[in-house]
Amino acid sequence: LSEDTLFSKAENDFVKYKLNVKLCLNVAKILIDAGIYISFAGNLTYKNSDLSEVAMDIPLDRILIETDSPFLSPVPLRGKENEPSFLKHIAHKLAEIRDVSFEMIESTTQNNAKILFNLK
Repeated sequence: LSEDTLFSKAENDFVKYKLNVKLCLNVAKILIDAGIYISFAGNLTYKNSDLSEVAMDIPLDRILIETDSPFLSPVPLRGKENEPSFLKHIAHKLAEIRDVSFEMIESTTQNNAKILFNLK
């Protein structure tokens, strides 16, 4: 491939990436406005995940975390069967992305789940 072809492909891939993230954010905003919560699973922790940008823009009071068991195990447990005890890895990554404490993500997502599922 020529240098021009490679540059063109890279530019197209970047535009597609930006459009995908923008679409995710637009859809998320519509869902949030409709009262829906947005949940993040283990794929948030993946090296090439596009979800970090989305996770930054979702209001904390509308975020949940989930295992999607038995799939989408978070880093560093990728490839293993997913389970609820792995949620801490997703919470740590979300805290890192949002530049807040793990404890804040833990308490906020627990509170959000209690509200959503009408738990005490």
